[in-house]
Amino acid sequence: MDPNEVILELDSGWAYYFQSKVGEQKVIPSFRYDEFGGSTLIHKACDAAQKLETEYDLGLAIARDGLWLGYIFDKHGWPVNITRMHRSGGGATWQPIDFTEEDIKGKRVLVLDSDTVTGRTIKTAVSELQKLGPESVGVLLMYDSVPIMVDTAKSILSDFDIRPALFDGANKVLELLPTSNGLELKCQIGNGAPKIEYYGDGHYLWLKCEANVPEGIKAMSLQRNFDPSAQAVVELGIRMNESSINRNI
Repeated sequence: MDPNEVILELDSGWAYYFQSKVGEQKVIPSFRYDEFGGSTLIHKACDAAQKLETEYDLGLAIARDGLWLGYIFDKHGWPVNITRMHRSGGGATWQPIDFTEEDIKGKRVLVLDSDTVTGRTIKTAVSELQKLGPESVGVLLMYDSVPIMVDTAKSILSDFDIRPALFDGANKVLELLPTSNGLELKCQIGNGAPKIEYYGDGHYLWLKCEANVPEGIKAMSLQRNFDPSAQAVVELGIRMNESSINRNI
């Protein structure tokens, strides 16, 4: 079986899945995510779904961005529930779509999302889930790190401490101070002495997504923890064919 044929079949069903979960949308995200990993992420998502299926009982996809992972895990036969979440002030709203407390209680739940910048969405999701009595909660993100512009970082500093998650290449950001046209950063490169650097508003820094996951919660990302396995895509294709045959019997 050709992995590319499996990916094409996944691509063809993505729009229907997405709209069935969140309703009609004028803009549907690209299934390929070409700007941030392309088909490599698809390979890694299949690898993750297969390696984690004995560790968790179900997935919980955060709409909208977590639906991409939810779709691939659903195609593997995982039970996947959906919750809508919208950022609100220093937190986020929690709107379960298709599950109740009984669906979560005593289960090992894997939260699925794309990334986390401030942590407010993922922290709210974990907090709300824990109220429902799961056996355990884990988090799987698509990205290990994401770029953030300096002017964006400045705009959220008054509400969120993103310093622990920020880095610039090999630099660990120890302190940051907004200036009129950028940021002043106290950085450390490896074990070297700290130094001061200045970045304009148009400069990009990088943010480690997993640093925003609540302490004590197992956090993973496709980029860091899983392999771009063509065989995993083939395995998904075999499962999809078997599922199609069983439906037609």
